[in-house]
Amino acid sequence: PTPAPPPMAARESIVVTGMRQADLAAAPAMKAVEEALGDLKLYRVPEPVTVAAKSLKQVAFLDQEGVEGRLLYTARCTPWDAGPEALPAGMLLATVNDKQHGLGMALPMGGVTVFEPTPFGEQLVAEERVRDYAEGQEVELALGTSSQVFAHCERLSEAGPAAPAPRAEMRLTLSNANRTAARVRIVLGPAGGGQIRGLPNTRVKDGEVIVDVAIPGNGRREITWTAGDADGA
Repeated sequence: PTPAPPPMAARESIVVTGMRQADLAAAPAMKAVEEALGDLKLYRVPEPVTVAAKSLKQVAFLDQEGVEGRLLYTARCTPWDAGPEALPAGMLLATVNDKQHGLGMALPMGGVTVFEPTPFGEQLVAEERVRDYAEGQEVELALGTSSQVFAHCERLSEAGPAAPAPRAEMRLTLSNANRTAARVRIVLGPAGGGQIRGLPNTRVKDGEVIVDVAIPGNGRREITWTAGDADGA
């Protein structure tokens, strides 16, 4: 018969069947070490690993504390997105994969769980899958929709309805029920799809025209602009 494993080795093998998630999370995990093979990033497990049937070996790829990020709200408002009522804004957790923000390493594709500290303990915000990120890239994690920030996109008027890309007067009303100010990223449409007039500080990101605005805590903000065709009509 095969001798029983020593106590330390037994604790490293985790049986998944019937185990609570809290027990699994509390189990010890070794940490993989990042290595570079040219432009390719590898993660080497620091010791030999064998996995028996119906068991699990935990390996941590990333264990970083004090990562700096910011919470962004998102709202889309184009002449084709206007509607009769306010909709909840999306939420993004944004940071940069560099040492200044507490990261600075190749991040493999995988799952991310986000918790928010509350007076009653940590509250689950979202569980998402993220793609891989190279060092230096901006990292944005979608966290679902907000229950505190809402956006009402309206199309007020337009000229030349027969034109392929008519000019339209737009209004976006943002409300923030948080006690603190909220920063909202407004998506105005694809770059090259038409000119935006009356709205300063716009920029292009990921092929779309965006602008960031702030809403005071427990406040509202109304923004108007003109969405015109590409030739300035």
